[in-house]
Amino acid sequence: MTSEPPPRPARRNRPDPAFRGRALGLPAAAVPPTSATAPRESLRSALSRIPDLDRDAAAEAGAPAAPAAPAGDAPAPAPAAGPVAPASAPPVRTGSPDVARVGIDDTGEARVVSAALRDPVHLDEGPADRRRRTSAPPRPPWWRRTAFAVSLVALVVAIPLLGRTGYRLVTSSTDGKLANGGAKPGDPGYEELVSSTPTALLIQKDATTGLPVNLTFLSLGGETGGTVVFIPLDTKVVRTGFGVDRLRTAYSMVATAPVDKANGQLARQTAAILNVGIDQVIQLDQAGWERVVDPVAPLGLDNSDPLDLGGTELPTGPVEVPATQVGPYLAAAREGEDDTARFFRQEQLWRSWLAAVASSTKADAVPGESTTGIGQFARQLAKGNVTYATLPGAFTGEGQSLRYVPDANAVNTLMTDAVPAPDAASPGSRVAVRLLNGVAAADIPNDIIKQVVGFKGTVAVVGNGPSFGTAKTDIVYADPTQKAYADLLRAGLGATGKVRQDPAAPDNIGVTVILGKDLLGDQVATTTTTTVPGQPVFTSSTTTTAPGGP
Repeated sequence: MTSEPPPRPARRNRPDPAFRGRALGLPAAAVPPTSATAPRESLRSALSRIPDLDRDAAAEAGAPAAPAAPAGDAPAPAPAAGPVAPASAPPVRTGSPDVARVGIDDTGEARVVSAALRDPVHLDEGPADRRRRTSAPPRPPWWRRTAFAVSLVALVVAIPLLGRTGYRLVTSSTDGKLANGGAKPGDPGYEELVSSTPTALLIQKDATTGLPVNLTFLSLGGETGGTVVFIPLDTKVVRTGFGVDRLRTAYSMVATAPVDKANGQLARQTAAILNVGIDQVIQLDQAGWERVVDPVAPLGLDNSDPLDLGGTELPTGPVEVPATQVGPYLAAAREGEDDTARFFRQEQLWRSWLAAVASSTKADAVPGESTTGIGQFARQLAKGNVTYATLPGAFTGEGQSLRYVPDANAVNTLMTDAVPAPDAASPGSRVAVRLLNGVAAADIPNDIIKQVVGFKGTVAVVGNGPSFGTAKTDIVYADPTQKAYADLLRAGLGATGKVRQDPAAPDNIGVTVILGKDLLGDQVATTTTTTVPGQPVFTSSTTTTAPGGP
């Protein structure tokens, strides 16, 4: 079923000429009579008979003014018959702000030229161009044009100059660099960066739950040897929070996060306890330990306690632990024992493993890369003396509240020996120190370096002072916030020189210590040059300290 369109509304009748004449204010004589048969008057003729309402403006334009209406109520006489104004004649514009002016275009249509104008609009006389006439903007004075040209030339010339200046500033900046100025090791002002001690945190995970079961801190003492520190998982964190009061809970709070994020959280909490930066995080589970130890397995050791390793009984005394049982052996815990008892067994296994690596002739005695990960640390530890230690502290509390509280002073002493050149655990946890020998071109004594590290500093730069023969040790800092640490170093080292602020000191170093004779004594550097035909020239230095030195 289709609906019919609504009926079109009836067309309204157009007003007759008499009504339109009255609406336009024409006299009755000027309105043509209504006649159905009369021809329709054109719009041009009708508009030509409209009188101008502004007599003054019409007079100014040169048009004759309409005759004034006679006194009384008599209608005004009709205008004299005459020729109709041509289409090209422009409309007369007046200054009246409220009167609309109508003009006739070339097609004979009426157009509103302007309305509500406050100022007269000046049109061209021609009908084809009725745009507003505007005067050209004034030309700037000669001196302004000259100044603009000179400024433009100066800016163009300055571009290469500014680029060259910026390049010099960047390339000559000393931020983060050593300004040796080509100095040699025996010259005043020679400096060199100190490489930080490599460190790692080994996290052993349970194969079933994926949670940590062991934490072991590793550090390397140069190219050989190092330190192995066993850390209880219930060690109290530095800053406790909601649900986080120990290392174990610090991990469990983010256990559902990606493994790298969870391990990183555990490493950061451990680094804060040790106040030492951790370079690498190594994760091993039972399968990982089996793969790492397999080339040198089985491991022979003296087992201190009988253990049940998932159905395999290990008695006390000499035993051999196969690669498949290394992970369970390290994670084994007897009923009622704490972590310190487990750490003794772990130390025995570590000793056996590193000894087997040291005596092995296999190239892959430790699988994996030799410059990173467990491969790097196991190989270098096996080459030298290794110090084994348990994180200093004690258990407090009972049951679920049992926590291991570190001994801060003992931990600081342990880390000072284990990590001679530590990185900061977090920004601001250690102060970067530059040690310069102001007596002679000689090495900085190790005991002074250890003292700085013990005062929660890190020796970042060593070298020679600006001159030799300095009598008293001066301590310089750039940042005013480092004054307290500078005073601490002066008192701790026993320096007799001044503590002063120097804004020109390197801002990437917290404190600079220029060692004098009050700490080094009368050092004398003797340089010996060895020349071998066809070989480079080697230079070595020996140092002697006069009596009364450190």
